[in-house]
Amino acid sequence: FRVVDQEGIELIAPTALVARRDIAFNESELLAKESEEALLYRDMQSDLVRQIVNRLQGIKPSAG
Repeated sequence: FRVVDQEGIELIAPTALVARRDIAFNESELLAKESEEALLYRDMQSDLVRQIVNRLQGIKPSAG
């Protein structure tokens, strides 16, 4: 993502955010792992959204 104001001034340079989590796999616990995987994806998504919001909140409005 990147943020540009209405005058075209770049407030946040192009930025890529990546989230990774490790998950152990055991065939005998397949159903539980599917549920855990879904939970991890939701957690990663929430984490990335939180990071973006924090960066947006850090933008200082220009005086002028």
